[in-house]
Amino acid sequence: MFCMSLMKSENRAAFKAGEPAYLDRYPMSKAQRQAVLDRDWNRMISLGATSTTSRSSSSNDHKSFQHVAAIMDRQHPGGNTRR
Repeated sequence: MFCMSLMKSENRAAFKAGEPAYLDRYPMSKAQRQAVLDRDWNRMISLGATSTTSRSSSSNDHKSFQHVAAIMDRQHPGGNTRR
């Protein structure tokens, strides 16, 4: 639900304005929440996200799917960071 919410521009703006507060709106485990805040894409998937829903979260950071896939494959020097 969280990742799908980012399809709306007003939700993306609210998330950017205060990520922890925005995440409080959704039922997430502490591990899921931390994975989102850390942009730990592999952890998000291991906790139940799909690559499609992870893509909506990454696009909010203006990262291409290719960029995120490289991070997930550990081929990118900025692994799990928001550059």
